[in-house]
Amino acid sequence: TPSRKAAPKAAPAKKTPARSVKSPVKKSSTRRGGRK
Repeated sequence: TPSRKAAPKAAPAKKTPARSVKSPVKKSSTRRGGRK
């Protein structure tokens, strides 16, 4: 049962860091907007 509770908590936790990485990546894309 503890493993199942950790699984759902891990999914949201992974989404948080992924968003953080996407934020800086999006900023890099904006700075490279010249290429767009």
